[in-house]
Amino acid sequence: MKALVIITLIIFLGLNTKSYQGSKHITNKGSIEVLFYKGDVETVVSIKCGEIKNTYALKSDTSLLTEGKYDELIGKIKSLKESEDNKDVENCDVRIQVKVKYENGITHEICIDGFNCLIKDGKKMKRDDYLIYLIRNYSGYYNYFSKSDLYFDELKKIGIPNDYRDLTIKRKNGLPNPPEGLLKKIIILPRIVVRTK
Repeated sequence: MKALVIITLIIFLGLNTKSYQGSKHITNKGSIEVLFYKGDVETVVSIKCGEIKNTYALKSDTSLLTEGKYDELIGKIKSLKESEDNKDVENCDVRIQVKVKYENGITHEICIDGFNCLIKDGKKMKRDDYLIYLIRNYSGYYNYFSKSDLYFDELKKIGIPNDYRDLTIKRKNGLPNPPEGLLKKIIILPRIVVRTK
């Protein structure tokens, strides 16, 4: 009986040690912070890139993407090309502001207006409807528009996301009623799966 307990203990410890040796080390893949105005908000003056501030002590929601989807989004951001007509940056009325933080500490600021004007680090980029779709979809931006108000060009090409939910809120004088607030903050992170051999 004593020998059986010792053998069982040795086998148990051997299996435990083997599973620790096969663990995959998790690294920080960075993050994407998206700050946006909920719904179709009208302003008297155009909002410039960088002017959407996290001043309302916003709680952050988190959106976890598979590594493949996260890497696709990062790849699209990295592949943006500068537009020839950079003068129009001042005409972009920003509704979404994105801060990309890479694992090596490098950051980028991306801004999108309601009509797909796209700015990266203060420079206007060539239009990329698929990237804009990914950011708006993964952040839940579309959900703050009623289905009849989804006028976005990229949706005409790609379609309304399968997980779309109408979260439009009651409005008073064109602005959202408290406590919902005017801004939404989402942190997009990769979902990293730990595998053992």
